[in-house]
Amino acid sequence: MTAARLVPDLWTGAVTDHIVVGDRVLLDASFRAARGRLGILARDGMLLWASEVAYGEAITALVKVAGPAAGLTRLAGVCLDDLSGTDDCAHITLQWEAIAADGKLFTALDADLMLVPAGDQTTALALAGAAAMLAVPRCQRSPRSAR
Repeated sequence: MTAARLVPDLWTGAVTDHIVVGDRVLLDASFRAARGRLGILARDGMLLWASEVAYGEAITALVKVAGPAAGLTRLAGVCLDDLSGTDDCAHITLQWEAIAADGKLFTALDADLMLVPAGDQTTALALAGAAAMLAVPRCQRSPRSAR
């Protein structure tokens, strides 16, 4: 007799190849000021640099847990949409493309970076997305090169 296990199929909708990621911080800035600064950071390439740093830190942590083989990937590109939103929400979609140890390109992160007002002089910055370890490129935009 074999042990019971979850078997994903078309009907269960079970997802086994993604990890949900997210974080939220409060900024001591008005929504208008935070939105303006986020736009500048996106245009000036600082979000690309921040993605490189975050990817490196994530891989370093993964190596500590999973072993040296986990560190054999590298960030290949970052796809950033333009800043969009409404009067009370700002949004940038981002995607990290990475190269696996076998040379295959895969989407390492699909996420949304969002700003919303949290008071007169406070803004919430949130990241919500999915980290996927699939060897399937899904970025439809031209990836901007990671430096």
